[in-house]
Amino acid sequence: MTGYVPGTPRNALFGRGDRLPPEHRGASYRLGGPDSTALPDSEVRQETLSR
Repeated sequence: MTGYVPGTPRNALFGRGDRLPPEHRGASYRLGGPDSTALPDSEVRQETLSR
């Protein structure tokens, strides 16, 4: 029988945590990051919610 390593597949495969390292190109697209096109809930404008 084979056991699973707890955590995400990324952590199981690479052993460096559940997120991309900050120097990785893709990390800048993380929610609220400099290249992200999405805003965290705390930054959503009220007029957007009232539509």
